[in-house]
Amino acid sequence: MYEREKSIKLFERAVRAVGLNVETANLQPSEKERFADICNEALRTVWGYDNWGFLMESKKFEFALNEPRHIDFQVHGIDSVNLKFGCTAHDQFAGENPVCYTLRRTPRGVAVLDAKPNSVWLLYRPRRVKVSWTDWVPALYDVGDVVFYNGDSWRCVKSAASVTEAPSAAPEYWERQDVPEVFSDYIVGCVALTRLQGDDAAVAAERTAATLQLGGVLEQLAQQHAIRDNHGGKVAVEVAV
Repeated sequence: MYEREKSIKLFERAVRAVGLNVETANLQPSEKERFADICNEALRTVWGYDNWGFLMESKKFEFALNEPRHIDFQVHGIDSVNLKFGCTAHDQFAGENPVCYTLRRTPRGVAVLDAKPNSVWLLYRPRRVKVSWTDWVPALYDVGDVVFYNGDSWRCVKSAASVTEAPSAAPEYWERQDVPEVFSDYIVGCVALTRLQGDDAAVAAERTAATLQLGGVLEQLAQQHAIRDNHGGKVAVEVAV
């Protein structure tokens, strides 16, 4: 598991990054959600940039006799998996060198091609987290809706989620969105980049320099935290659409 950054702390850093005072800015709901949108775009980039070892999860899937050996990414909250090495006979976190099963990409996930196994272990990158600065209120929510409550962001994981109970009191309906703390500097840097607007040559040069610096931040993170093969190269993943 990784150290997480509370949404409110991330948002406060983002507000300061554009030169505003958190205490006196008096942001309107639309402005708050704009900050959340920029943070989510940055999260999208960094989440898929590499195979972050601290994000990877391992889960066992069991299949009934004659049941199609298919794993639905949306149902199980999966973002990506290595088609060649991600499906094995045993938990890779257990330190063994297990037999690998071949996967085939499908429109909704992956299919296990080997006919024999009744159970497999999948090593995968989980679904990307999202943040929101829109306050939760008692209402009906759809799966995938994200709200802000008690300093955290929460994703609805079950339709018609809790009309009266707050997200922290209704885990059946809500999943807390934990942003990895190691991603926070990059995310805040992306927010700060929005200050550099206009066609002025000096501003354009500063924007280019800041963009390159952010790229360096990403690469440094990858060198420290991403999974590499025996030759130091990236381990490819396949993302279902």
